[in-house]
Amino acid sequence: MAITEMPFKCPVAPIEFVCLAEAFFTQKGIRDKVEITLVTPLAGAFTKPVATRMLSDLLKEKNIQIIPDFYIERIDNENKKLISYDEMEVPFDVLTIIPMNKGADFIGTSGLGDDMNFVPVDKHTLQHELHKNIFVLGDAAALPTSKAGSVAHFSADILFENLMSAINNRALTAHFDGHSNCYIETGYGKGALIDFNYDTEPLPGTFPLPGIGPFGLLKNTKINHYGKLLFRWIYWHILLRGKQLPIEAEMSMAGKRLVNY
Repeated sequence: MAITEMPFKCPVAPIEFVCLAEAFFTQKGIRDKVEITLVTPLAGAFTKPVATRMLSDLLKEKNIQIIPDFYIERIDNENKKLISYDEMEVPFDVLTIIPMNKGADFIGTSGLGDDMNFVPVDKHTLQHELHKNIFVLGDAAALPTSKAGSVAHFSADILFENLMSAINNRALTAHFDGHSNCYIETGYGKGALIDFNYDTEPLPGTFPLPGIGPFGLLKNTKINHYGKLLFRWIYWHILLRGKQLPIEAEMSMAGKRLVNY
């Protein structure tokens, strides 16, 4: 598994892929015949130190190698090698690759986007930097956070409030803090969970209730796997029907534990 360069769609998707591949080959009885490697331009398994440490340790336990700081210059398909800009080489037999994520072409041709075809907006109000009558939600926005469904969900409340304020000539008082959370499937009926925002990286703890959970942040547990299965039901029967979830758009520090690294 190789990531070409930043940005890419979902920070945890490559981790899920290699973990599920490891479980698949183990269940097929051929894990000892397969080497699994995650090649990434990041400094580790994730973008932030605490989560990187936990997820890197998890991959190490599964005998999955991480090759960090690798920027792919070209792919030599004839000799089956990834080659970086500094001429490092990684051989492969089967390659799964994640391309750099860009915005839609029509955003670029419209003149509303940046050089990556994402729409530049105020990261808190979601209002276009130049055209004040435009607000942007979801992957199209040039926000300094992941292109994840939870980001679109949490920012939707803020966008609605600010859109109504703009229509009524009021100040934009609703602020999006970059809140995102994500379940990470790790194989064998287990999963991990992260919850973070612009300023606070993923931290260990319990979610959504402090001390109770039932889900564990930065923990590899069966209950987190069941949480992801439950969310699939919630997505189809609650979110898409416009019903409220009992989780605030703003990230809470309740249940989180600060750690040194």
